[in-house]
Amino acid sequence: MAISEVREHGFAPWARAWPATIALVGIVLVARLVYLAAFSPYALIEDEAFYWLWSQHPAWSYYTKGPGIALTIGASTSVLGNTEFGVRALAPVFAAALSLAAAAMARDVTRDGRAGFCAAVLVTLAPGLAVAPLLMTIDVPYMACWALAAWSAWHAIDPEARRGRARWWMLCGAALGAGFLFKYTILLLLPGIMLGAWVARRHARASGGEASGENAPARHTLGLALGAVLLLACMTPVVVWNVQHEWPTLRHLLGHLGMSGGDMTPSGSGGWRYDPRWTLEFVGIQIALAGPALLLVPLAMRRGASRDARERAGRWFLLCCAMPIVVFYLLVTLKAEAEGNWALGALCTLLPLGGIAARDGLDARRASLRAWLAMPVGGRPKWGKLRKRPESWGQILWDWSVGVGLVVTLVGARIDLLARVPVVGERVPIGRLVVGRTVAGDVAPLVERVAHESNGTVLVISQHYGRAAQLAFYLPGELARRGVPRDAFALLCGSSRLGGRTTDFDFWPETDVDDPRWLGRDGVCLGATTGQWREVFERVEDIGPLPGDHKKRTAVIGRGFEGFRPSAIAREGAR
Repeated sequence: MAISEVREHGFAPWARAWPATIALVGIVLVARLVYLAAFSPYALIEDEAFYWLWSQHPAWSYYTKGPGIALTIGASTSVLGNTEFGVRALAPVFAAALSLAAAAMARDVTRDGRAGFCAAVLVTLAPGLAVAPLLMTIDVPYMACWALAAWSAWHAIDPEARRGRARWWMLCGAALGAGFLFKYTILLLLPGIMLGAWVARRHARASGGEASGENAPARHTLGLALGAVLLLACMTPVVVWNVQHEWPTLRHLLGHLGMSGGDMTPSGSGGWRYDPRWTLEFVGIQIALAGPALLLVPLAMRRGASRDARERAGRWFLLCCAMPIVVFYLLVTLKAEAEGNWALGALCTLLPLGGIAARDGLDARRASLRAWLAMPVGGRPKWGKLRKRPESWGQILWDWSVGVGLVVTLVGARIDLLARVPVVGERVPIGRLVVGRTVAGDVAPLVERVAHESNGTVLVISQHYGRAAQLAFYLPGELARRGVPRDAFALLCGSSRLGGRTTDFDFWPETDVDDPRWLGRDGVCLGATTGQWREVFERVEDIGPLPGDHKKRTAVIGRGFEGFRPSAIAREGAR
């Protein structure tokens, strides 16, 4: 029985209705919110704490990114308070928006709600997205904007659409602009949309869909212009802030790309070098983040996967939207290391393709199974790829995607329990997920001791901005339990003075390490070397690594802050 014949009454007919997908996404959303409110054992990771600190310092933009994440956390904590749940509460909401947008893309391209349902499942269970909605980082909000922009663009260029293109281009521009406020690389979706529009137009011409001129470029002019205005309006705050501060974000981006003039590239370092491991690791991480669902993509794009010209155009559009960001970061790996999550935007349209291929595979498996079951019991041949019963590669990969995703979701939700298992627990990377609380607990008695031994404000100086942000969130509570008031200490970050890069701490007056009011103060210092701290204080007491710090960074008590002397500190750090 052909797939086209079985599809009318194919697998899971109940999933054709949009409410089925909405119900799935709603159940997952509620489960995640309940988990975060009552069952999450994890402290804020460094990025979360740093973004929370941004929300306490409202600005047009920030050193590395736009104001989107700060506005999001500020909105949730204004209602729910400065708690872990308050910081993270909107992460599952953005994840739900991402799932719905991905499902809508697969549904609208195929006109089959089952493809949308499968896409929502894959987005929910992809290893890179199974746990991400439990943390408030930029990734999930940015991906939600990416998916919404791609979905809007598809509606705007749909070969069979007859009206409403202007509003879809406006929605696309607004989604791109909102995404830009979270992560600038959403602009890499633009060439994908243009490439996808060109491919869709070719398919429309081949099928005679442009006979009326309905999809002619002139029909898009107004919508494109309005969408561009909305995008530029969202970009304006970031540009204004950078102009005011001499383009620090540009220096940061150049540093990530390993280019001269960047904040992480030594001046005059020049020269090109390449380590093949950069590319191999990047590719490997992309495969790990997507899981088995990534193998569904070529099945969705194989010749003959769809006989409908419009659906073929839609499949190619989804693939085109993912290509620029993947190619861009593959090229980056020829020059520098690329973080695995930098290309996450590609999953926003690749996973809907996976949902389409899963629908095809499940339909194919159902058609084969019906034919197989119609045979006499004793005469049924081995028909499957991995077992006797009929199977299809799309169905097999779907089964593996769901299975792997469930395991990752369950383990990721309580990896702390796995860390207690003998032998295995020693290899579980739990430290990053709890260190914020534990280090604050270790630092609090040191601050209390120094406060009792000296007069005036105690300086708490961290070499790393992430640890400084975690202390900003957790240390006041730890000290309050010891009866130490919040104004007894000042939190500073010495990254830019201790061989690291510039951070937002260097832009806030109350955290300016060069402020004369800190001179002569005593402090508790984390990170760097004891020798480097000797160049900053009159004398130091080496405390050694803190018990709760999984990275075993050095801690010292410094007496008589003398200020940072870059040349001396640099010499000491180089020894």
